[in-house]
Amino acid sequence: MNIENHMRAIPKTSRSFLVKVLVGVFLSFLLALPLHAKEFRIGVIQKPDSSIDRYAPLEAYLNRHGVQATLIGISTSSEAARMFMEGALDGLFCGAGVAGILTIKKLGFPLVRPVRTDGSSTYGTVVLAPKGSPQFTARGDYFQGKKVAFCTLASAGEFFFRSVPGAVEASSGMIRAGSHSQAVWILAEGRADAAVVKDRVWETLKNRYPELMPVGRTSAENPEATLIISRKADRGAVGMVTFALVALEKDQSPEAAAVRDGLDIQRYAPTSSASFGYTFDLLEKAGVGPDFRIPIE
Repeated sequence: MNIENHMRAIPKTSRSFLVKVLVGVFLSFLLALPLHAKEFRIGVIQKPDSSIDRYAPLEAYLNRHGVQATLIGISTSSEAARMFMEGALDGLFCGAGVAGILTIKKLGFPLVRPVRTDGSSTYGTVVLAPKGSPQFTARGDYFQGKKVAFCTLASAGEFFFRSVPGAVEASSGMIRAGSHSQAVWILAEGRADAAVVKDRVWETLKNRYPELMPVGRTSAENPEATLIISRKADRGAVGMVTFALVALEKDQSPEAAAVRDGLDIQRYAPTSSASFGYTFDLLEKAGVGPDFRIPIE
């Protein structure tokens, strides 16, 4: 007897009861899944342009897609990198400098990066100095006798400065800032003679500091706010996170809208090491390799 004939042989009331039992078992199975889901810990470095408050809606969005996500605010890039290296994070939203270090060390890999509402997903570097200063020559002697401010472990900050041959030796001092905006403030306060910062940050601050001016810019750019995934992270969870973030653009749920509005983005774009060609070259020139040690701030 085939299945169809077998089902017909069962009385109608019994068939109805059997269907209800099967549906109940299936629903119970689905409801039980989150109880066994492993927490997926995502770090967010606390800076003016990437505070955890802006990322907060992402937690609810990922939870809606079956990921038991927990966002962790981290005060500095150095602390975030060390937490990642120690296995305390499954993922980390970070700038290209930290992302590049973790990738070079083979501790993680880039997964996605945000695409802003204007369609951009990268950033460049700008060298700042007081108005009337000479233009940046791309040589180390430009910084002769100068104190230079920059954001620690930033591709558009510390690593750009270190990548310029002879810059470290020529300068009279390096001032490490916790963010790009702080580096600009240090320059404006007269505590530094030049600053190397992220171009997007300068664009938001330039009207506040009319006494400063860009004296040089890079033509190449770095992937912005990339989500780096630990190689120790659960593969199944990583797959769910990937699906959820790539689906963000067309997701019409309130949770998805809150993420797009909060981060001022339209979508997340799949990203790989191939997107970091310029960044890897910059880090190599700055002396970053597999044995690079994260400084203590």
